[in-house]
Amino acid sequence: MVHENRPNVLRNSKLEKLVFRRRLYIAICFVLVCFVFAYIRLYQLTVVQYSSLLNSAQQNQLRLLPINPSRGLIRDRNGEILARNEPYWSLSYTPELAEDKEFVFSWLLENDILDQEGLESLKDQASRSQTFIELPITVLSEEQTAIFAVDRHKLPGLDLNENLFRYYPYGSLTAHVVGYLGAISPNDASRLDLTNYIPNTRIGKSGLELNQENVLHGNLGRTAFVVNSRGRVVREAASQPPEEGIDPNSLYNVSATQGEALELTLDIQLQELAYSLFGDFRGAVVAMKPKTGEILVLASNPTFDPNLFSRGISQQDFDNLLNDQAKPLFNRAISGTYPPGSTIKPFLGLAALELGVIDVDTAHFCNGSFSLPGSTHEYRDWLDTGHGLTDVSRAIARSCDVFYYQLSTQLGIDNISSFLKPFGFGGSQDFGIGKPQIGILPSAEWKQAYFRNGKDQAWFPGETVITGIGQGYFLSTPLQIAIAASILANKGKYVPPRLINGMTDAYGEFHLAPFGEGYQLSFSEHNVQTIFDAMNMVTHSNTGTAYSVFRNDINQIIGKTGTAQVVSIAQGEDYDEESLKEVLRDHGLFFGFAPMTDPEIVVVVIVENSGGASRLAAPMVKSIIDGYFLDTNSAEINSLVVNNAQ
Repeated sequence: MVHENRPNVLRNSKLEKLVFRRRLYIAICFVLVCFVFAYIRLYQLTVVQYSSLLNSAQQNQLRLLPINPSRGLIRDRNGEILARNEPYWSLSYTPELAEDKEFVFSWLLENDILDQEGLESLKDQASRSQTFIELPITVLSEEQTAIFAVDRHKLPGLDLNENLFRYYPYGSLTAHVVGYLGAISPNDASRLDLTNYIPNTRIGKSGLELNQENVLHGNLGRTAFVVNSRGRVVREAASQPPEEGIDPNSLYNVSATQGEALELTLDIQLQELAYSLFGDFRGAVVAMKPKTGEILVLASNPTFDPNLFSRGISQQDFDNLLNDQAKPLFNRAISGTYPPGSTIKPFLGLAALELGVIDVDTAHFCNGSFSLPGSTHEYRDWLDTGHGLTDVSRAIARSCDVFYYQLSTQLGIDNISSFLKPFGFGGSQDFGIGKPQIGILPSAEWKQAYFRNGKDQAWFPGETVITGIGQGYFLSTPLQIAIAASILANKGKYVPPRLINGMTDAYGEFHLAPFGEGYQLSFSEHNVQTIFDAMNMVTHSNTGTAYSVFRNDINQIIGKTGTAQVVSIAQGEDYDEESLKEVLRDHGLFFGFAPMTDPEIVVVVIVENSGGASRLAAPMVKSIIDGYFLDTNSAEINSLVVNNAQ
């Protein structure tokens, strides 16, 4: 039974309306807040972050193909090319374009382009790559390139790609100067801007190629392509001006900038002449112009063919070079250290004159040996019978050891060291080819720093004696002797050595290489002339140690012979060259410059295990200086090379 007049206590419409309004307000506020956030985010995306997001979107649809720059050429002083870039062809495969894949694969096998293992590797790459991706196959020989050119119309999917490799026309003659290229290794990351290289780029590994890498390499270029969502190239990127705020490098094709070309001071004809004189002997030659510091010859024998490295050297060839006992990879001219032997005598003679220890008339009697006071140990002269009464000029001309034993004890090791240091002994000169060895200029201070054991740190008088003839701890490089000889030839003026004359940039403009700072040593003109006259006696007096070589000299060559002992000879024993293994025989050294009145060229030659200097080193110096004064553009110097090679 329903009671119509009974009040409905279960509903409260007023309260329901209030709750409804509150929920509506909350919903409206929530929607408004969401709208505000959405608007703010939309504003950020369409206004604030527009440029960066547009750039990112364009990057997603762009593919940048790097373009390697052409490496800079290297030329000698006369414009002869020492390093250039040669084209070679490589073969690539694009699966999508191949109409008959099996025919393509069989052709690769039949023409020895790939072996079975290589073919399987190519198939595996193709199966794992998108079909429109170009896959590199191999480098082709000239014969293989010709075969492909004939069959190309039957082989869609295969294509030729032109590449460049480094070629050295003079091969082994410039290996230690120009250097060679190799693949980028993890150790190269610290010295290179890797963003300017693509992974397969070959970079300098030695010589100028290494030390002038930043100059020779150039700048990477790019070709930009528009691709679809699958990565397929649709078209080349547009080249219209970019909108403000967009990185132009991502939209534009950027041309590669070729590396700068180097012009060297080297004379390749003199270099070739120097190598032709070595024969099978090991050694080094350095020739310089003392007035300018220009290096004309920098030769180290034996040498190697840098072209072996241009496209990747085989492991066997590399192992052969590394394990060769003659060390063909070793640059003896700047890194080989040898006792300077008697080539040091003109410098010590000048030291004694300058310091007032002797004068031009001071003479010592040489009976063939010398002993320190209170000692029975004999320091022998190379001439058993002795040279008799000997002054400084005769001592240089005849290379009297006893005179210099006496002279070195009078000078003392500290005076010897301090006088020779400004001549470049014990120092290093970086002239663009790498930091040379510093050798050893011995002194009491050096010995104390070099040895850790206190007993070994003391300097003994006998060590001063043998330093006086360029033996003992004394070690120098051929380059150091050449620098010292140049200073002497300049009568005290030091001009830093240089191998790079200048660079030609990508726009064809030539720029001179920066010059190092020189200095002037102050010597008495009379004392220098005394040494010059003594060195002239070496080559032109019938008592001189090199007279037999220079008796017919027409270029006023003066110089000094030197012999560097490899093994010590015990007291009472004689040096018997024939009984010794070749590697234990003395080194022959000679430095000379010409003409005496106004020196234009300095030449230093070291021939390992060749015996006395007059045997090979002095004749080599004469031939190189004679070659310099010939017209190097004529056939005369070439005939010298041919005659020496026969």
